[in-house]
Amino acid sequence: MANALRKINSVYEIEILEEVMVAEANVFLCRYKDKRFNVYFDIVYGPEIKAVSSISVEN
Repeated sequence: MANALRKINSVYEIEILEEVMVAEANVFLCRYKDKRFNVYFDIVYGPEIKAVSSISVEN
C-alpha cells in the first residue's frame, strides 16, 4: 500500500517515512514541505489525517 501511495503522491512531493500496521488501522508517517503528518486508514472509522507539525489547510 505504501508503494501505491508513493506513486500517486510523487507529484505532490509527499514523503512516506514509515508504514505502521496496528490492529485498528494502518498508519503512514508522512512529510510534506518539512511538515510532518500521519495518515490513518481505519476499517471502521475511515481515513483521517493528523498533523504532527503545524500545517495549514491550504498545504
